[in-house]
Amino acid sequence: MANLTRERWSVTRTGSLDDLRLERDTLPPPGRGEVRVAVRAVGLNLADVFACLGLYSATPPTPFTPGLEVAGVVEAVGSERTPDGPPEHGWRPGDRVIALTKFGGFATAINIDRRYLRPLQNGWSFAEGAAFAVQALTAWYALHTLACVRQRDVVLVHSGAGGVGLSALALVDACSATAVATVGSEAKRRLLVERAHLAPEQIVVRDRRRFAAQLDDSLRALGAPGFDIVLDGIAGPYFMPAFKRLQPEGRMVIFGATDMMPAGRRTSRLRLLPRYLRRPRIDPMRMMSSNRSVMAFNLIWLWDRVDRLAGLYEPNRKEGQPPPVVVAGALGDISSALFAVIGVLCALRHRERTGLGQVVDVAMLDAMVAVSDMPPFLWSMGAPERWAAAGSLGICAAFRASDGWFVVAIFREHQLERLARAVGHPEWVGDPRFATREDWARSTEPVVRPALEAWAADKTKLEASRLLCEMGIVAGPSNTAADLAADPHVAMRDMLIEVPRPDGERPMLVVGNPVKLSRVAEGPVAAFPSLGEHTDDVLRAVLGVDDAELERLRAAGVIG
Repeated sequence: MANLTRERWSVTRTGSLDDLRLERDTLPPPGRGEVRVAVRAVGLNLADVFACLGLYSATPPTPFTPGLEVAGVVEAVGSERTPDGPPEHGWRPGDRVIALTKFGGFATAINIDRRYLRPLQNGWSFAEGAAFAVQALTAWYALHTLACVRQRDVVLVHSGAGGVGLSALALVDACSATAVATVGSEAKRRLLVERAHLAPEQIVVRDRRRFAAQLDDSLRALGAPGFDIVLDGIAGPYFMPAFKRLQPEGRMVIFGATDMMPAGRRTSRLRLLPRYLRRPRIDPMRMMSSNRSVMAFNLIWLWDRVDRLAGLYEPNRKEGQPPPVVVAGALGDISSALFAVIGVLCALRHRERTGLGQVVDVAMLDAMVAVSDMPPFLWSMGAPERWAAAGSLGICAAFRASDGWFVVAIFREHQLERLARAVGHPEWVGDPRFATREDWARSTEPVVRPALEAWAADKTKLEASRLLCEMGIVAGPSNTAADLAADPHVAMRDMLIEVPRPDGERPMLVVGNPVKLSRVAEGPVAAFPSLGEHTDDVLRAVLGVDDAELERLRAAGVIG
């Protein structure tokens, strides 16, 4: 494989953005375990600017090339191959990818360790891919790994209109927590109203002279005594007012200090010295008394911990887009019938033993919860939910209402006619764009979505679904795991059961039994056995092993 001549931006000395130089150099072939990526787009982060100015703790020695994230196309792979030929890591020339780099991304081509690549999502542009990884990883690590965001938490997100801020707001919303965002201008406030759908009391246009009072106003409007989490990338004069408004057990997570950002293209360390000397200071002894914590991180220092980064890379629903929908047939009807049959058999068996009959009670929602066990279980364990891909026939998609998403499935002409009348577009009937069911699918995004979402804008997802169902249109709210956990029907029917976890604070959620027998009590549910908990009992009962032999096996490492 030949060397490649490429162009790259080089920083020959730090302190000024004017010292960036566009240079040509030679890129060798990718080595073992490496992939060569032809760069199509790069992400520009504040860390790049700080590094060029010499203010970033992880700035490499000069000369260096900025750039922490890129998107592009695999051009070549290293020599690591299986005996049959294809690369062990699965990347092939032509694959569209996102790559994390520890600087070096501002170039027309790079060689990168295969472990730092991920596929570019279908439908994403290269620009969208290049702008995703650093911001999303930062927000995810701060909120989930460090702050452990939970349902109903009140979360203050500084710089809410920035890349990390927008990602954080989407994650807060996905967790059914409440966000308060700070921004630096009125234009950014309007952006959050339009894009993040925040109420006026949830947005603070920062005024350093009265910032504390602004936070108090937002908390008062929300009826909250304080913040559970503060996500701070600014520090400076905004640190202490937010820290003082943390509730007991509150967590402040710091990932940047843009207050140290100089004005202009050059760095004057002398001018920054007063800000550095005035930087926030806290007393750990007082923190213990108030039960508040401060955590700080920079993901670049986890570069060698690729196993930690890999698990943060996978959230697949693009912010602002609906969850994908899959057609699975009459799943609710079939699963309800199956559980009903199981219930009848159980009741008959019970009658044989006791001579008593009983009522078998099966609800369709209970059956659906039972066969959708993984989303609430994973959510209770802190893992993200996953959704299937949408179909290509009819109108089958999720649409936005005032408080979330609702799913509509239309595969019959009379249903399309009723929907068209409901949203004020009766002309859809007979429109060539709706000639076939394939045409319905092609018209979902450009035609149906704007009209249906305008109709549902003042309705909750449950209200919109009920109205459509009354018209004979199949519709239902897109319930998150948090919605299920808060649903009164699910609670009344014991369809989500808390199971104690000896290794964590929060119990696991597992689905309950959808078959309710009138003469048989439910529960109780105990903790699942831990690994090795009953090893001794089983060996004694099944193999007749005595205590001396158990000790010998344990000493030899045969059993734990």
